[in-house]
Amino acid sequence: MSSARQPVVAIVDDYSTAENYPDEFFKQLAKLSKLRDVKLVHVQSQRVPKVFQETHARLMRANYLGEPYFIENIISRTKAEKDHITLPETRDNEAKRRRIKEDQLERVEDALEQLKKYDVLFAVPGTECGVKMADHLSARLGLATSNGIEKTEARRNKHEMHLALKAAGIAYAEGCLSDDINKIFDFVRPYFAQGKPVILKPVSDAATNNVKKCKNEEDVRAAFALIMSSEDTFGDPNTDVLAQEFLDGPEYIVNTVSRDGVLFVTDICHEVKQEVDGSMTYDCEKRIQRGTPLFIECEDYVKCVAGPKALAIQNGPGHAEMIKTKKGLVLVEMAARMGGGIDLTMCTKADGFNIVEKSVQSYVDPEAFKKFATSPPAKNSEHITWNVFSRVEAPLDKCAVNHEFYSAEEFRKVFPTFAALHSYIKVGEPLDKTINLLTSPFYAYFHGLPEAVEKDYRRFRQYEQAILVEVCKPANEKRRSLEEVIAAQFSLQTSSALFGSAFAQMKSAFVDRGVVRDATFVV
Repeated sequence: MSSARQPVVAIVDDYSTAENYPDEFFKQLAKLSKLRDVKLVHVQSQRVPKVFQETHARLMRANYLGEPYFIENIISRTKAEKDHITLPETRDNEAKRRRIKEDQLERVEDALEQLKKYDVLFAVPGTECGVKMADHLSARLGLATSNGIEKTEARRNKHEMHLALKAAGIAYAEGCLSDDINKIFDFVRPYFAQGKPVILKPVSDAATNNVKKCKNEEDVRAAFALIMSSEDTFGDPNTDVLAQEFLDGPEYIVNTVSRDGVLFVTDICHEVKQEVDGSMTYDCEKRIQRGTPLFIECEDYVKCVAGPKALAIQNGPGHAEMIKTKKGLVLVEMAARMGGGIDLTMCTKADGFNIVEKSVQSYVDPEAFKKFATSPPAKNSEHITWNVFSRVEAPLDKCAVNHEFYSAEEFRKVFPTFAALHSYIKVGEPLDKTINLLTSPFYAYFHGLPEAVEKDYRRFRQYEQAILVEVCKPANEKRRSLEEVIAAQFSLQTSSALFGSAFAQMKSAFVDRGVVRDATFVV
């Protein structure tokens, strides 16, 4: 460690679950005498994506025991940005690809120049858009925790990812990447001829954004147009569409942490999704017990995927999604960063540890991490995560929220196994129809015995629309308590007319009050 320069950990795009990194780094660094003087710097790999702007602003103000999280926020810039030059727009997709790649490399050079004054010990990826930058910084600085850059593109580009699996002899999904819809049609038609659907998606996006299940050529045409005319979650234009075979079977989320090739699976969940107008939206996650045959099967497969012959995620966190088809497990995607939206308190409650804790330990105390990874806990408790989404196009879609959403304490009173709440509902903002993870209005954790959790899940689904209706009532009307809403709904509902009574309540709340026209009220 150089005495002339301040030793630092560089965290790249510290958003989503990674927002918890600073506190954990401070805690663990303080316990290690040789690392107590280490500070944190934040590196922006690009302009802050809209979805993370509030998080970024909060992080820049945050502190740990009075000490600011970061001693500097390094904003990486392209040559054009440094020279205050606005480059002309282009419609040519090849030109867009070249510009994106050139911009990324120029930003790496700029970040390296700004980091020269520090002794960088680790370059840690935060969220998805920070993966490439962290890879390049680690490699260029010769850091011990580098994953190298040979497979960097395959760790972000989902087409290259599956080609890497194919080359390594690992189960993969057949696909076609193109900006030419005719080539996409050539790929999908044999599947349609067999009565099989396909998936169309952006090649480097996240959170199921614009992932479409297509059953015919009309679906393909619409999905292709949507993807090619939009940006990804991180603000980059989509220059290609990835068409893949539809992987049929249950989906599993596998979160990992590695150091020097020693991979530890922190948790595995069964991911239940539902199709809404061709979009695959999140319904719930069900935790898989450690040590069960299914857990071991997923663990073995992800070790192959993250291994040196495939994606080479040998250091740091990993987030994999895979589907168990009739032929066995097949990867959907794997990212060299933590998964988003993880409730660390719930993970610690279930397992006694969480992925942020283990990720930080893998960097600052690798021997302790490896010891833990080779002797993990024998089992964990089952807990289920519910991502709750609006199922109705009208009347809820685009209706403004006029009341504060319910608190965790209120949910706990009516759902015995309720444990935690994450809400994105804000007064004055409209509710959007849920088409991906980012448009789910709120989600809740339930923790307890499986039977009790399943019971609360059914009750939750029974009342969720009425809960959303209540916070969209006119501002001059008093919002009822959660207990009152559920009691009122229970008195109206019967097993044969559950949804009819729910929609009757909505009609009373919206049509009769003039919030929406009767003609727009669709059941």
